[in-house]
Amino acid sequence: MARFYLDAGFTTIRDAGGTHPDFARALELGTIYGPRLFPSGAVVSQTAGHGDFRAPHDPHPTLVSGNPYIDHGASVLADGADQTLMAVRENLKAGATQIKIMGGGGVMSEFDPIHSLQPSPAEIRAAVQAASDWGTYVLAHAYTSDAIRRLVENGVRSIEHGLLIDDATAKLVADNDVVISTQLTVYRTLQDLPGISERNLKKLEVVLAGQENLIRLIKKYDITTGFATDFIQGGYVMLTREFTERAEYWTAAEIMVQATSEGAKVIRMIGKLNRWGNFGEIREGWVADLLLINGEPLEDISVLRESESALALIMKEGVIVKNSL
Repeated sequence: MARFYLDAGFTTIRDAGGTHPDFARALELGTIYGPRLFPSGAVVSQTAGHGDFRAPHDPHPTLVSGNPYIDHGASVLADGADQTLMAVRENLKAGATQIKIMGGGGVMSEFDPIHSLQPSPAEIRAAVQAASDWGTYVLAHAYTSDAIRRLVENGVRSIEHGLLIDDATAKLVADNDVVISTQLTVYRTLQDLPGISERNLKKLEVVLAGQENLIRLIKKYDITTGFATDFIQGGYVMLTREFTERAEYWTAAEIMVQATSEGAKVIRMIGKLNRWGNFGEIREGWVADLLLINGEPLEDISVLRESESALALIMKEGVIVKNSL
């Protein structure tokens, strides 16, 4: 996956939860070929929240072993402000550069309805406090206006998805300079995911119906959105499809900004935890990431769908990693 992203021209990635910071270290050392990675570590979820991936009768890990991490290590269960503080601090200790919490019901989890609110205001504030103490921020999975309002009012800086937002909540997001990092392709293809349940398909229909309204509100209030995918399992191979899906709503120039300077601005919200300096724009003194493209994406964004032929040269941090000139 890391190789695929860099070969598609993405020199920098913000992981929105589930990737251990050790993987980012391996990329930084050159042990693994791929983009520089800003990891969130394990997503922080309440019991029965969107990050609780246990089967219906699986025992609670904290009650059995004292270890709150789900077996795969991609999520950690935290209930109450004290456990939330501990979970966030543990992620930061491991090397997370920002913190991901689950702020409401989700499509791919079995227990929580879309309308459910997660976690409590006190738990959200605890996560925000622990992150801000390290100079970084909290991003949160959420769809509904109720969930988004609770998250924004308690200090969350980036909403992931946001498809069921209303006008008043979108204005609240804009007024607080909060990001809505949303995606198109994943929701339009998720029904093809092997093993997806009928219950999850029904939840998918609900959130997908809000996509056009969300984009209308993002444009109305000039909300920062960046360029995100949310692919799971093998979905990353559809990465470049996101360019052409967005072309239904944004100009080619707007999409290119989302995928470069605007996306970089979102990543750099980590403040002093950013060891790389400035990146995402071609400027003197900034990190030397550069793409040379066969074709003119500002006239036809679809040239980026075939990244192998579209990208003549990829430079990451001053080093040419691909050259077909």
